[in-house]
Amino acid sequence: MSWNRVVCSTHTSINKPVRLRSYHSNWEPSTHCEIWQAARATSAAPLYFDPIRFGFPPLTYGDGGFHYNNPVRIAVDESNRIWDPSKDRHIGCILSIGTGKPPLRAVGDRGHEILLSLKEVVTDTEQTAEEFAAEIEDMDPMKKPNYFRFNVEQGLEEVGLEEWDHFERLAAGTSAYLRSHRKEIEDCADILLRLTGT
Repeated sequence: MSWNRVVCSTHTSINKPVRLRSYHSNWEPSTHCEIWQAARATSAAPLYFDPIRFGFPPLTYGDGGFHYNNPVRIAVDESNRIWDPSKDRHIGCILSIGTGKPPLRAVGDRGHEILLSLKEVVTDTEQTAEEFAAEIEDMDPMKKPNYFRFNVEQGLEEVGLEEWDHFERLAAGTSAYLRSHRKEIEDCADILLRLTGT
């Protein structure tokens, strides 16, 4: 079985989103990047990792989170471009994995508080997940994909991207979440196994 891969990145010189693919696209020229370059580009979060240059001509790529922190709609769009849904090729399952739900906070009324609120809006993945779930809710049952969103609900709210030393807290919070969502995880695994014929 061959796997098609796509990740989101950003052209840092013009702050525009770009999709880095492992397959040919008829609607965008290839960047001819290696998988390690795509992984490096999409994870180049400002202040943590430098952007990367590659391709011909060489262009600079940075974090995909500038535009797509939750790329669920990108995955659907790419899938529909590869496998035409009008020819009875529909998405069987979408598995979305979050990095922990953010805490609820007031917007604030001072400059620093407002900047923090704007940062949370830009990096929020949960709202996109909820909107996507609502969008597919009324789809034709024959075309509606199985959609699973797993995201730790408590315990990781205050762990920042740079706090690698909180690994024990991350592991404990994830384990607790997995135990409390065993049924959904088993349902997801059953569907994935059925779709892959194993």
